[in-house]
Amino acid sequence: MIHNKDIMNSLPLLASVLGNMYGVKVELGGSSAYTNGKTIHLPAMPLDPDEEVLALARGFLDHEAAHIRHTDFDALHNAKMDAFTHSIWNSIEDWRVENALSRVFPGCRSHFAWLIRHFFEEKPDRPNILNYVLLTVRSWDVPELEANAQLERDLCDQAWPGLTDKVDKVLARCRGHCPDTQAAIGYAQEIKSCVDEFVEESERSLKQNGDLQPKTSNDVGNKGQSATDSVQTKRSKAPGNANSQSHANPTDTPIPADMAEQAAQQLQDATPEDQGKRLTVATVCSDSTIRPMPPDQKAQAVKSTTAMRSKLQGLLQASTHDRCALGRKGKLDTHQLYKVSLGQQAVFKQNSRHVALDTAVHILLDSSGSMDGLPMQLALQACYALVYALQGIPHVKAAVTSFPGDDFADSVQPILTSGERLKSDTPFNVRANGMTPLGPALLWTLQQLVHLREARKIILIITDGEPDNIACVQYALRLAKALQVEVFGVGVLDHNIATLLPGKSCVINSIEDLTHKLFQVMQHALLHS
Repeated sequence: MIHNKDIMNSLPLLASVLGNMYGVKVELGGSSAYTNGKTIHLPAMPLDPDEEVLALARGFLDHEAAHIRHTDFDALHNAKMDAFTHSIWNSIEDWRVENALSRVFPGCRSHFAWLIRHFFEEKPDRPNILNYVLLTVRSWDVPELEANAQLERDLCDQAWPGLTDKVDKVLARCRGHCPDTQAAIGYAQEIKSCVDEFVEESERSLKQNGDLQPKTSNDVGNKGQSATDSVQTKRSKAPGNANSQSHANPTDTPIPADMAEQAAQQLQDATPEDQGKRLTVATVCSDSTIRPMPPDQKAQAVKSTTAMRSKLQGLLQASTHDRCALGRKGKLDTHQLYKVSLGQQAVFKQNSRHVALDTAVHILLDSSGSMDGLPMQLALQACYALVYALQGIPHVKAAVTSFPGDDFADSVQPILTSGERLKSDTPFNVRANGMTPLGPALLWTLQQLVHLREARKIILIITDGEPDNIACVQYALRLAKALQVEVFGVGVLDHNIATLLPGKSCVINSIEDLTHKLFQVMQHALLHS
């Protein structure tokens, strides 16, 4: 049974489960955290991340999934907002999409609250109308921020008296009704209009009082200031204005840091410099050069496995046949009569039936460069033969994946998905190339298995070399054990698999023995349920 704590404390499983739940694609590896509108990408993480990294990852995944599911990116693109307006929209849209996701998946609400507290608990020290909007909107879900929002309001009121009152009226309507991205854009533009009107009114007031001095083109152009900057600077220095600010125009205030960008940066900072300590999950890399197995090789594979297939099926069927048990009725077992004197009545033979467990078998085939040539050909034939046998056995589903996929290091190439039947065009003709990313491939396989309903889950590794990252492999094996996924291995002319899987692997010294050994390992795995 897979426990929730095992998922929440494992970034590969967390990424897979949340991605599947939210209907988005999640990748883990490399050095960057970002979203392209379809895929959420986490950087390579430490093999043993601390609670803060886990919380950052959970919050980042939830936040970006909320945008992918609920933000209308076409509307955003068409709005063509300036940076000031975009910042207001971002504050509103973040709040809107997070609440939309929380209504469907209530569990993510606590992740959002953690992120908000993590990034916005610092007290403001200068007037910034954008920061006031941000803190106000964030305090709707995290009341602990209300004090900071009020402090920012006081600072803004001293710099720009009356402006926050106008903004508050728009935000109140926004909180009551903001159904979509277009509505959030509308509120952002309305708040920007409030700010612009405030600046214009202040300018007119200063003109009427004779306080506005004309500025030359050099004054404006060289310093990048507008006439209204001068107006607001004069106002900030006037009696009754406690804060003297160099950027007194509210539209010249700094853009507050985006929460998702901050989370992404902290996740990237957590990426270990040592490649051997990085947690990476393989990505699917489809190789367009893969073709079906040639007919003669396929026929040879089927022919060589006929006897083994019958034997394997017979053994499995025998293990589920009627077994003898003792009960209070049935055929008398004379060897048990002595128990009557002891007051025991279970002296009759009864038939009991052992029910076979639904089992998912995932074959993970090393297709690194050292397998090139005859070893790769025979390994594919052996895998084909084993799948051919397994798909004829009730309650058993098989899948096959090679690693790496194409020329990309941490990648996999799915050949047959779980439960898929062999067809004439099944691409059992993978070419060998690249290194041996067993760890990332194992983690990817566990991501696939965690979603399957079968009671038993088995991974069978076929490899001929040392993994690129042994620490990552060991992490994956520990995770498999926690998930009760059984892992077996066959080493081809190489003993590294025996070190990784002592007592659950074998090593063959002749590639021609691969088919026979595969059946032996699988027979042992299936019969010891």
